[in-house]
Formats: sequence, C-alpha cells, structure tokens
Amino acid sequence: MGKLVIFITLLAGVLGLFVDSIRDLMTSELASTLLIPAFLIYFTFVFATKGIEKFKHENVKELKIEDYYRDLSKKELIEQLEIWFDLLTQTELTLEVLGERSTKGITKQVLKKHDVKPEVYALGKVIGSTWIYGKERTNKLLVQYQRYNYESDNLDGLKALSYIAMIISSLRKDLMNVDSDPIDLLLLKIKDANEPEKLDAFKVAIKEIEDEIK
Repeated sequence: MGKLVIFITLLAGVLGLFVDSIRDLMTSELASTLLIPAFLIYFTFVFATKGIEKFKHENVKELKIEDYYRDLSKKELIEQLEIWFDLLTQTELTLEVLGERSTKGITKQVLKKHDVKPEVYALGKVIGSTWIYGKERTNKLLVQYQRYNYESDNLDGLKALSYIAMIISSLRKDLMNVDSDPIDLLLLKIKDANEPEKLDAFKVAIKEIEDEIK
C-alpha cells in the first residue's frame, strides 16, 4: 500500500512538471491550426467508422431475414404449384383427398351445420395459402376464381379449369420468372382439349378471365 502511494505521488509530480508546457501548447497557434483540427478529424473518423460498422451489421442481419423468408416463400410456392397442377389434371380426386386431409378433426355434423362441403373447404384453404405468397396477378386470379366458386358448383367445369391453368401459369411466373401459356397447360393435361370446339371455348374463357382481372 505504501509503495502504491509513493508511485502515485511520483507520477503526480512528474505530470506537474509538464502542466505548463501542455497549457502553452494548447493555447499556441500550432494547436489552433493543426492539433485541434487533427483531434476533431480523428474523433469524427472513429465515430463514423463505428456508425458504418453498426449499419453494416444491421444490414447483414436484415438481408439474412429477407433471404430466410424468400427461401420459405419459394418452398411454399412450389408446394402450392404442385397442388394446383394436381387440381388441373385430377380435379375431383385431388379435391377429395385435400378435403379429407383439411377437415381431419372436423366432424361431419359441424360441416353440415355450416353447410360446407369438405372439398370446398379444402379449396378455400389452398386459395388462402397461395394468396399469402402469390404476387398481384396471381392474387387477382385467386379472387376471381373464388368468386366463380361461390356462384357455381361446377368445380371441374371448363371455366374452372381455365382459372386453374391461369393460376398455375401465374405461379410459375412468380416462382421462376418463366412465361407459360395456359392453353399449353390445358393441352398438356386434358385429353380432349385440342378438339377445335373445346379449344375455342377455353380461349374464350381465358379471354373473359383476363378481362376480369384488368
């Protein structure tokens, strides 16, 4: 303890020798023209550097979060695209399977009470899930398709299939930025879609739907 007191006393004495010199230096022309600006520049640089580092850290964090949700969105879109593709090719079967899956735990009495068919309930869930990740055109198609379903019980009719083909085409654009003609999807998946009368009917339906979403 005694040694510490002696050291502090000596240090204070040494610093005392330079007090006048330091005071003279700080009030000199050299300090006002060189040292003080240099100190200001240095501290400005230090604070700016820390600010930039903090910004970079926050920016990297935000990018990681954005990448996470982008990857999640792509995964969900792929799943939705597969469901819509099944709806186009095997509409009744897919709706029945989805209906059983989505109403698991819901009794038939509850569905009957609310006048809801399992396949309609399932289709509503698919539309809702797709809406979350779809872009503007896709969501407009979903709205019009759901309105059509409210007014029609024919879930696998010509216009219903046209809606589904257009939704698939729009989802592919959202996911892969690839353009695809709904007519090609209908020709690919529906056996008699290439019959002139039916093909013309599909073209008319697609034109009507395009007008609906404008």
